[in-house]
Amino acid sequence: GSGHGQTPIASIGNAARPSWLETAEMTAPLSPAELKILAALPKGAKADARGPDGSLMPVRASFIRAIVTGTAIASDQIDPRGVQVTGALFAERLDLDDTSFAHPLAFSECHFNAGLSGERADLDALTLEMCVFVAPESEATVMLNEVRDAHGLSLKGSYAVGGVRLLGANISGQLNCKNGTFTNTTGPALNAETLTTASNV
Repeated sequence: GSGHGQTPIASIGNAARPSWLETAEMTAPLSPAELKILAALPKGAKADARGPDGSLMPVRASFIRAIVTGTAIASDQIDPRGVQVTGALFAERLDLDDTSFAHPLAFSECHFNAGLSGERADLDALTLEMCVFVAPESEATVMLNEVRDAHGLSLKGSYAVGGVRLLGANISGQLNCKNGTFTNTTGPALNAETLTTASNV
């Protein structure tokens, strides 16, 4: 690509060049919220995905995975401040299993209608603040077993129905669940057996 991520961003809406979309098994075009997120990455800016009336706008889970895996944009074209998304609505489960991402991932005031999974992922920092997580009863809502997190994990103010799992997670910073509400009628609301952290919980 070109110097500052301009080529990938400029070619997003071009149905004639959907190469990375095909790799990510996504259909063109990107939604307005997805375009906002992609445009914010080289600048290190926060992407507010909400609509003009403040409503949450849909973002595909596969789009976020395509960013994390380097399919949508090269890692060196992403500002060190990483991915910062507010007000997104994820209809499908956000699957970050077995990924490695060298920048912070921050979601605030987002709804994850099928939960989130990041098992065995190697992440810089994961922030999930003031978010809502729900999932089918067959799977945990937030599944972060054996995640490796270099700079902290925050679920501050988030609401999760269906269980948060952090079995064997290794967090080099702080685990912050302040003002979080986790509920589960079929098992533990929070299961963090053998979790290790280099800082506070």
